[in-house]
Amino acid sequence: MDKINVAVTYKMKEPYRDELIKLCEGRCVLHFPKSPAEAAALIEDAEVLIGPVPLDAALFSKAKKLKWVQSGSAGVEDYIDIFKNNVSATLTNASGAYGQGISEYLIAYTLVILKKLQAYVYGQQKREWRGYGIVKTIEGARVTVVGLGNLGGTFARKMHLLGAAVRGVKQFPAPKPDYLEEQFTTDRIDEALDGADIVALCLPSTPKTVGIMSRERIFAMKQDAILLNAGRGSAVDQGALVEALNAKRIFAGLDVTTPEPLPDEDPLWACENLFITPHISGGPSSILAPDFISGLIVRNMKAYLEGRPLENVVDIELGY
Repeated sequence: MDKINVAVTYKMKEPYRDELIKLCEGRCVLHFPKSPAEAAALIEDAEVLIGPVPLDAALFSKAKKLKWVQSGSAGVEDYIDIFKNNVSATLTNASGAYGQGISEYLIAYTLVILKKLQAYVYGQQKREWRGYGIVKTIEGARVTVVGLGNLGGTFARKMHLLGAAVRGVKQFPAPKPDYLEEQFTTDRIDEALDGADIVALCLPSTPKTVGIMSRERIFAMKQDAILLNAGRGSAVDQGALVEALNAKRIFAGLDVTTPEPLPDEDPLWACENLFITPHISGGPSSILAPDFISGLIVRNMKAYLEGRPLENVVDIELGY
């Protein structure tokens, strides 16, 4: 029986790496390439790819033996076109790895804005001992979460526990979880956004999510509402957001923008009502994600070797 060629570029945590090696002993030839170039050289003969790989359509077109690719990220938009046109393999993502960490960032952005903490940081730098007026609370706030995957669902649940009235928006009908007061499908998003104090975008990048927070929806937000985005920058009409921020209509907390990195000359940098971070709420900055992903790799490899369904299979047509 031929052994399975497996290339692992994800830097797995111990003891998961040892567990994977033991699991594959006698059944797989494991490769641990140390660079994208090394990974590229393995693609043609690989049956399984785990972790970041060069996303080159011409390279993937040579991967005739490829049956499964495990991404190390939750968002897989960079894979979609390649898989649609060149690859028949199964694609799995790392959904579930980032919800806990990113949801805490979203709560942090909310508190920074509600409690006017940026003003106090500036005041500290100038050695000013002064107050900045009345602040708002999460308790009693009306929150709309757009996108109820692992990230959005985790944030919605935590905001409910903090006393907010939470509404959720998802693409397809599904049973409403207890932490939501109301749940809407995407075609009713304007109902869900109406009157919200806080709107959180927790969406992947797909053709249906690009520009979902349009100019009309941004300017329909209530005065002094907060727009949060930790999904993908493409979900927001960024020019309209700049206008709304400069007009002091709303506040925003962003961990994602279009493009990334955000150019020095981009007008977002100058918006006073904005708290912005450079796409750091997930990925390497999360202390929980590496353990989750390493464990997922082991579970999925075990399922693959046993012929069982894999976790986190991506629907290529939907894009997530």
